[in-house]
Amino acid sequence: MNKNQIKHKVFLYLFSSLFTFTGCIHKTKQVHTTKDIIETEQLHIAKSSTAQITKEKDVITIWVHGTRSSDFVHNYIFKKLLYRKIGLHPAAAYDKEYNRRKIAENLSDQLSTRFVFENFYYFGWSGKLNHKKRKEAAKKLHRSIFELINEYKTEHGVEPKIRLITHSHGGNVALCLSKINTKSQDSIQIYELILLACPVQEKTAHLLKNPMFENIYSLYSGIDILQILDPQGLRLLQKYKPKKPFFSQRKFEPQKNLTQVKIKMNGRGILHVEFLLNKFISSLPHILDEIDAWNKKDMVNPYAYKKNRLLKVCVKNNTVTFNRKLLKTKLVHASDLKDVKPTASS
Repeated sequence: MNKNQIKHKVFLYLFSSLFTFTGCIHKTKQVHTTKDIIETEQLHIAKSSTAQITKEKDVITIWVHGTRSSDFVHNYIFKKLLYRKIGLHPAAAYDKEYNRRKIAENLSDQLSTRFVFENFYYFGWSGKLNHKKRKEAAKKLHRSIFELINEYKTEHGVEPKIRLITHSHGGNVALCLSKINTKSQDSIQIYELILLACPVQEKTAHLLKNPMFENIYSLYSGIDILQILDPQGLRLLQKYKPKKPFFSQRKFEPQKNLTQVKIKMNGRGILHVEFLLNKFISSLPHILDEIDAWNKKDMVNPYAYKKNRLLKVCVKNNTVTFNRKLLKTKLVHASDLKDVKPTASS
C-alpha cells in the first residue's frame, strides 16, 4: 500500500467519523471578541411575502461538490443528502427527495436577485481525495461550461454569465479551471466564484489570481476541522519546509477581487457539513448581499480587501440578522484599516 493510499484511507476514516457525529454537536455560547473588534454594524433582512424581487437574467449557477468519503456513506447512509450524478446536470434532473434539488429550490426562493432555478446546474465528479483527480474533473467541467454557454447562446441569443458555487475540495476543482483555460482556445470567464469551506492548498491557492475569476467570495468557519484536515502532500514529511504548512489552511492571500469572511451562525461557527444544510443555504443569498453592501461601504478604503472579517448570522422566525465584526489583522498596519474619508471629487 503506497503513501497516497494510506493518506486516503486515514482521511476517509476521519471524515466518516466526524460526519456521523455532526448531529451530536450542541449549540455553544457566542465567543466574545470585544477587544479585537474595530467596527460593528447590524443589518436586518426580513422575509416578506409581498416583496417584489427581480431575479437576475442570463446568469447560470453551477454547484461543484467536494470530496466523497466512500460509496457506502454517500449511496446508503447519507444518500438523500449527498447523492450526485456524474457530469453536468440541471437541478431539475434531481428528484425532489434529494438535497441537491432542495438546495437549488431553496436558493431560488429567497428574496435576493441571485439564483434562478431554471438556470441552476450541478457538476458531479469522482470526489476522490487526490489532486490529480481534481485536475481531471476540472478538464471535464471546463468543457461542460463551454458547451453550456454555446447552448444558451443558441437558444437565447445572448452569452450567459457563469457563477460557480463550490463546497470543500470542489473549490480546488474550480481553481484548476484556470490552468486549463489558459491553454485552451475555448476560453471561459467565471463571473462569480463562491467558495464554501475550501481547503487552501499550496498547489492551487495561487490560481485564484487568474483573471478568469472576476468576483470571488470565500466563506469559512473557525470550527470546521475538515476544511484543514487534508495534508498538502505527504512529500512534506520527507523534506520539511518550515514556511509551508503541512495541513490545509482556511484563508487565501488577500487580493482586490476576493472577499474572505469568517461565518458564525446563531452564536457559533458551523461544521463542514452544515454548509450544505437548510439553515445556511437559506441564508446564503442574504449573506452574499450583505457582503456586497459591506464591500460597497468600504470602497473608499484602498486597503479594505485586506480586512479580517467576521459575519455573525442569526436566523430566527424567517428573519436573518447580521452583525458585522472587523477584527485586527497582521496583514497590514492598523492605520491602514481605518476608513479613508472620500475626497471632494469623489
